[in-house]
Order: sequence, then structure tokens, then C-alpha cells
Amino acid sequence: AGEALGADDYVSIAYRNRQRYLPEITPKPLLPVTGSRQTLSIDTGATYLVTAGTSAVGLELCKHLAQHKVRLVITDTPVLPVKDSWEEVLDNVHHPFYHIIKSLVSFERDGAEVQYYATDLAKENDLANVLAIIAEQYGAITGIFHLEAFTGNKDPLSLLQGTDNLLELAANQNGWMIGFTSYHTIIGAEGKAS
Repeated sequence: AGEALGADDYVSIAYRNRQRYLPEITPKPLLPVTGSRQTLSIDTGATYLVTAGTSAVGLELCKHLAQHKVRLVITDTPVLPVKDSWEEVLDNVHHPFYHIIKSLVSFERDGAEVQYYATDLAKENDLANVLAIIAEQYGAITGIFHLEAFTGNKDPLSLLQGTDNLLELAANQNGWMIGFTSYHTIIGAEGKAS
């Protein structure tokens, strides 16, 4: 009865076979660092994949990368107008993708080669197709910036599936990956940031 009246500070309490369970966060030790640490550099002409690249953080990261005159492959879920019509979009400040397109065009003006793909990372075939196009056009990916995050408009399970797909399908790349995702707070890994 005390629990029903809020005697404890716990929001969730579960009983299973007369056993009381309370939510608890238990710290886990970090995985040991294996191999040697390397300093990452952004190389002119190299290929970088940025997931959730049209988010505010993604566009800011791409702005920095573009200054190094790289090949930017940006993925996100919105279906943007085809690249040939981007200049028309810029004539209409009220277009729903005006600010995104303006950023993408500015990256190209800074010397980057920009490719955008509307991709649902949770759909393995979508991601596999994009990675195949990248391999055909550019060869290996030098680095991956995975910026997907739990937000109000994304299903957490699809985010987890998307991250798993990316880890699995990009595993054969010789480059590196930095994960700025909520998922990495769950799986943790040396070399990942959350």
C-alpha cells in the first residue's frame, strides 16, 4: 500500500513471482583499448559519409569538412529536390528545404563535392545501395560521422537498427567511424563519442 501512496521515490516498481524489482543503473567498465591510437585528420579529396547530415549539427560538421575540399556523402531521411533544381530552390526563401539546400550549395562553393541521398538507415537495402554507389564512384570511405540521435520524430528501435546496419555494412571499410549517436551511450565503444 505504501508504494501505491508514493512512499518510495521510485517511479517504476515491478513484481515478478513475489520478488520486488527497482530500476537501477549499474556502471559498466569501459572496454580495454586495443591497438595504437591514431590521430585522425581530414584529408583533401577524401570521402566522408555524414549520416543525419541535414540536422543542425550535421550541417555544421559538413561546413567544416567542406573547407578541406573533400567528397561529402550526406544521408538523411528527407527527400530533397533533385540537385539540378537546387538553384531554383534558392530563389524561394520560403521553400521548406531552402536552408538545407543553401548549405549544400555553399559546401560546393567551398570546394567540396557533395552528394545527398535520402536514406533510411534502418532499411538495410537502402544503406547497402548507398554504400555500393559510394564504392563505385569514390572507392573506400575515409571516415564516417554517424550523427543519428533519438528525437521525438524518430522511432528508437529504427535508430538502433540503422546504427547496427551501418556498423555491419561499413565494417569492410578501411577508414574510421565516429558515432555521435544516443545508441553509443548504450553499446559504448572506445573511439566513439556521445
